[in-house]
Amino acid sequence: MCDARARGMASPHIMMEATLRDGRHVIVRDYYDGYMWLKNNTPEDSRVLAWWDYGYHISGIAERISLADGNTWNLEHIATVGRMLASPEKKGWELARHMADYVLVWAGDTGDDLGKSPHIARISSSVYPDICPNDPLCFSFSFHPDGTPTKSMSESMLYKMHSHNVVPGVHVNPNYFEEVYTSQYGLIRIFKVLNISEESKAWCADPKNYACDHPGSWYCPGRYPPGFPEPPKTHRNIDYQKAAFMAAQRAKL
Repeated sequence: MCDARARGMASPHIMMEATLRDGRHVIVRDYYDGYMWLKNNTPEDSRVLAWWDYGYHISGIAERISLADGNTWNLEHIATVGRMLASPEKKGWELARHMADYVLVWAGDTGDDLGKSPHIARISSSVYPDICPNDPLCFSFSFHPDGTPTKSMSESMLYKMHSHNVVPGVHVNPNYFEEVYTSQYGLIRIFKVLNISEESKAWCADPKNYACDHPGSWYCPGRYPPGFPEPPKTHRNIDYQKAAFMAAQRAKL
């Protein structure tokens, strides 16, 4: 079993065969087509906000700047990406406009961004305690037993983008974002960030602000632009022993 699992993980694919409800067999190209849309329809210097899982797809296939990928070692940066997605829409936009031109979400499948949302919220909460106040494991960022979202979930930028014009009454705010692409089967959705900070974008593009460890080095952690709030200097805000105790108490209810 482990060997089969290893072979599967060593051969990732973004196109797959599927059977529709009417029995037809199709090749689902949503992910590939979404990345190619980015490549063919956005400026070359476009920055794309997405969860880190898709960072290599964005940089390798779409040939666009990804805010995070599998080689991002900085917990605070991953938490910051999560904070933009898990925050209420307006707050998420206020942050994203300094960092991104587009937002990409996976939608419509069991492995989509809502399926990953507990991890997104918890990683963000480990640095930013305002994401799930007094709730270390982010139980409040979830869904009720009847399938309806909790208040923090329904207000989040992630939920609004995932469910935009799909769930009745759910839409992104047209003052903050514009839907520019939804794939054939709805597995990828792309939104343009409106009213981006051109000052922050120019600051990030200036090599003087790369913060490399020495001139000409490949190791350039970078810094956030002046208009973007720096992550807290403390490493983790979560007391995991307390969180485990709270989870055990909740399980007894």
